[in-house]
Amino acid sequence: MANAWRFPDDSRIIKIFEIAFTPEEGRVLLELNTPVTRAELVEKLGEREEYVQEKLDSLGGWARPVEGKYISIPNMIGVIPERSLPDIPREKVVEVWSDFWRSGEHPKWLLETWVRMYNISGQPIHRILP
Repeated sequence: MANAWRFPDDSRIIKIFEIAFTPEEGRVLLELNTPVTRAELVEKLGEREEYVQEKLDSLGGWARPVEGKYISIPNMIGVIPERSLPDIPREKVVEVWSDFWRSGEHPKWLLETWVRMYNISGQPIHRILP
């Protein structure tokens, strides 16, 4: 996931992903880089439809339905702390996130994500209104 989200080999983001998602959820998220139907996802993952739907449901806002297809929106990274696994202490989540924010990588990543989403949708992510 770190490579797919343009954080190759970044130990900080890898720690965040380990806290935020189960390996099964991560596997599903990796297939949502481009819009995909549930049936296509079932085929790609080689899993039962019920299993895939359960994972899509467990991902909440991370698996966004758009015109009958699902896609993951990486620029929603700020919601990860609320998706932390229940057995991880809140202090650990805060420590890992603090390390990530202080690294200075977030602004660069955010800009690249906005450009990526613009290229996919053709719509600007933000606008400045005078």
